[in-house]
Amino acid sequence: MKSTFFTLSNPTLHREDTEHGFGREYAKYNVSVLPAYAMLSYTIQGMRADLDGTHVGIESAIVDDTVIIYGVNQVTRYLTPSDPTLVIYYLGIRDYQKFFPHFDKQSLRERAAQFLEEADKTFEESSWLAFSMMAGAVFESLLLDVVDDNDATFGRLINRAKDMDVFDSLELSALEIAKEARNMIHAGRHGDPYLTREKAMTVRLVLEQFLRKNWAEIKGK
Repeated sequence: MKSTFFTLSNPTLHREDTEHGFGREYAKYNVSVLPAYAMLSYTIQGMRADLDGTHVGIESAIVDDTVIIYGVNQVTRYLTPSDPTLVIYYLGIRDYQKFFPHFDKQSLRERAAQFLEEADKTFEESSWLAFSMMAGAVFESLLLDVVDDNDATFGRLINRAKDMDVFDSLELSALEIAKEARNMIHAGRHGDPYLTREKAMTVRLVLEQFLRKNWAEIKGK
């Protein structure tokens, strides 16, 4: 069993009527990639255990790509200023295409899903160079969807990413590592240092971060 986490932010607040006539308040958080996972269970961390005084523990539900937490309103959000964290426990990936719901082009979504599945397989086999190359293909797909320029090289997309001012230094470093991994397959580069496990782990960390990013928001900037 594997696990990953998502920061729950920017909720919409709602109220529903119950059979007793009292207005029940709750918040909805969108996590667009949740349908990609074959999820077994989940926990919510970083919230008070008794939000509205009517129950012990956090009452919640997940419906498709939406996390619902009951007892949340403007007051409880003020009392719990930090965003809660959703931790999911899953068996594997149900559908790799669902990691890219924001893609405008179906063909790019399908190809990015194939790249990501291949990246997962090579990572499990500790094939660091192959993994970094396939992760780079996923990075390129994500950036291409934002920039929408089929003629752009990976290097040019990375330069555009630097200009966007939305990626941190670790993320930009991983993009460069993935680009260098692609260049390393040329025999004439035999004198260059080989790609290390440490660098591959940097790429893996950033790949996970990229899969959790709000790319629809980035595209809107």
